[in-house]
Amino acid sequence: MRPAAAASTEPFPRAFFHALAALSRRRWLVRGGERTAAARGFAQHGGERRPWRPGEPLRAVDWRAAARRETGLWVRERERERGGRLVVLLDRSASMTPGDEPWRDLASRRLAFAAASLALEEGARVELHHQDGIPLRIAGVGRSARLRALLEGLPPPAGLGAALPALRPGGDLLVLTDPWLPDPTWWDLATLAPRQRSCRVVFLTLRREAAPPAEALELVDAEAGRMLPVDLRDARRARRAHDVHLRSLLQRAARDRIQAAVLVADPPAGGPAALLRHAHAAGVL
Repeated sequence: MRPAAAASTEPFPRAFFHALAALSRRRWLVRGGERTAAARGFAQHGGERRPWRPGEPLRAVDWRAAARRETGLWVRERERERGGRLVVLLDRSASMTPGDEPWRDLASRRLAFAAASLALEEGARVELHHQDGIPLRIAGVGRSARLRALLEGLPPPAGLGAALPALRPGGDLLVLTDPWLPDPTWWDLATLAPRQRSCRVVFLTLRREAAPPAEALELVDAEAGRMLPVDLRDARRARRAHDVHLRSLLQRAARDRIQAAVLVADPPAGGPAALLRHAHAAGVL
């Protein structure tokens, strides 16, 4: 019997692109070969008006309409032919690679590329915020090479990660992170989400987090560097606590009207084809 092949730590192996192409075809067939219908955006003028939202550029204000109305500023909504704007936030904190294990970081970069590539195919603009520099903004089919180069060249995750960036309203927000978001980041996300057209958060978990070693340990906080003595000899209790934590994340997201999904990042569930298949089933892609 041939031994199982080792899982690839290459960010984008050939199997990933085969799986992404198959997913793209499947999405195309499900939609009957139709592109995205007209939706709200900033490409063409439309006729409807709505109140101006804080954070929107003042150039969007319909000053004539504002002068005719007695209260507030008004915006004339515009339409774009298709696509929209996808905003991807990549968590680059140290807990994305616990113990130098690469799988969560690889899964986040693969999902970012897949989501952005599919959005570009549908005519969307894409913004990628990665906490390691200036965000990447691209549009147009065939521009995914720049995205791939940036994702392949990202430095290893480190530290506590950066605060959530200020974003223009009206986009489709996708956050790729681990299940250990601190409360301040949650509060920022809950404030950010209502101003976007949609908000999805993907919690990438590792199997060993649900099945830790059955012994007393001294753990190191990956982000703060503190020693944390723990006793995990009761494996059943540890698994139950992990499951309760994940459920609490999903419940909290639902309360904040955020779509959330939990995906396993390490192989085989985190392998390129399986990862994209599970992400599609969870409504992430």
